[in-house]
Amino acid sequence: TSYTAYTLEWGESKLGLGAITTGVAPRVQLGTVPVLYVAGVVNASLKANVVRKGPFDAALGLQYYHVPLTGLASRWLAGDGGANVAVNASYLGVGATGSLQVARPWSVHVQSYWARPSIDGDIMFSDLPQVLLPGLSLGDSAAVGLGVVGDLGILNLATDLRFNRRDSVFAWLRYPFYGRVRGRTSGEIGGFEELSNADFIVAYGDWIPFADSYAFAVGYAASWKHVELRAGVGFSAVPAAWTLQAFELSYRWGGATRRQERKIRRGYRQMPESDAPAE
Repeated sequence: TSYTAYTLEWGESKLGLGAITTGVAPRVQLGTVPVLYVAGVVNASLKANVVRKGPFDAALGLQYYHVPLTGLASRWLAGDGGANVAVNASYLGVGATGSLQVARPWSVHVQSYWARPSIDGDIMFSDLPQVLLPGLSLGDSAAVGLGVVGDLGILNLATDLRFNRRDSVFAWLRYPFYGRVRGRTSGEIGGFEELSNADFIVAYGDWIPFADSYAFAVGYAASWKHVELRAGVGFSAVPAAWTLQAFELSYRWGGATRRQERKIRRGYRQMPESDAPAE
């Protein structure tokens, strides 16, 4: 949900709605969603700010999820009561982000990344959730995939305008522009009936029309001491996909800057009234 190249400070932590992120080294942060481990979902995200030169920052990022779908996929997938249940699934995303402060209160952010969702086991191509490969048409095929691998190219554009240190407005556009799905099938596909007893590879790939996959959100972001809030409205081709960009609530603590601010505030409170600056 982060559209900037900025990272937490070394020793600073951020607790969101279910997720926690920590600055594990200078300009490097590591995050995870602990609640997903209850369902057996191994997950981690890593972001490193590799360039910081004047008003420009650049970062490299990685996300990984491993999901055991046995007994769980029937809640997500279409089909005959979960009859087509995969054994497990994974998601790997790798990308880069650039943030440029155009003027003192105005910044723009560009993010591009490649994502690879995959499922091992028996699953119908037609059962794949739309959010997995948004906008990619798989035709009329109901081929059974013994292993399904997808590739998705995604572009994010964002901008924010700050009124002061705490308040800003933002706009965020997400566009998955290319998708490809490749599966090893059992031959149950139209036009290949004579190969019904054979296993072979079938793949679909195409550039995705903007109108079939976009997500847009605009809103307001604010912070109060340790609390940060982002809230907005939007619309998207995949129903409700824009909500992932529009909302965030988190609590931040630690880091050298916050410790220094705390010392300054403590010193100001302990200063004799006669020495306090006049208002």
